[in-house]
Amino acid sequence: LATGEILVPPGVQQWVEWPVNLVGVPDGYVRLELGPNPEVGWCASGTFLPGQVSMYRMGNHPRMRAIFHPLAFRVAPAQAVYGPENVVSGETRPHRGVNLWRSDAGQPLPQWVELAWAKPQTIRHVELSFPGQLVAEVHAYPPFYRDPQCPRDYRIEGYRNGAWHTLIEAAGNYQRHRRHALQAPVDVEKLRVVVLATNGDPSAAIYEVRCYA
Repeated sequence: LATGEILVPPGVQQWVEWPVNLVGVPDGYVRLELGPNPEVGWCASGTFLPGQVSMYRMGNHPRMRAIFHPLAFRVAPAQAVYGPENVVSGETRPHRGVNLWRSDAGQPLPQWVELAWAKPQTIRHVELSFPGQLVAEVHAYPPFYRDPQCPRDYRIEGYRNGAWHTLIEAAGNYQRHRRHALQAPVDVEKLRVVVLATNGDPSAAIYEVRCYA
């Protein structure tokens, strides 16, 4: 899409701008690849954004290895990639896009995502897929590791007869995939997953919501 050379002035922890002026780029990932230069260091990011991955090439080997702490970058204008439509994309991992709903980190919890239907639906089971890092091998994580992006406390609400009703409440969660069975089938016009707290991240995030009768 674009190639070029960037002049990096002496200094530390500074942003270097590259005006690539990309137009008509199809939806999906764009990779920024920096050639080897022993005089330049790339700072690690202070946070982890699901679906934003940094990697390094393993010598002359064609394979690349993920970096546990992503590298810092900024994109202008900001890209709206974490929309609520992602929870029904059918993908539960980053693929051609992030496939994740993520709330605005500047807004306090609780935050929620909602499904709505033209006519009431009978629901007995709800399945949820949450974020979970896989940028490091399992043995590299400390004991009892809990992914910060994974919702810890949440509830599932159903809308019927003009009001919201709590169907499921969960606390202390750290698992990426949860299956919830209601005590009895319910007819709802809308369904809402409300994230009350995470395991450390300021944003609520959900990959997928599935409903079954």
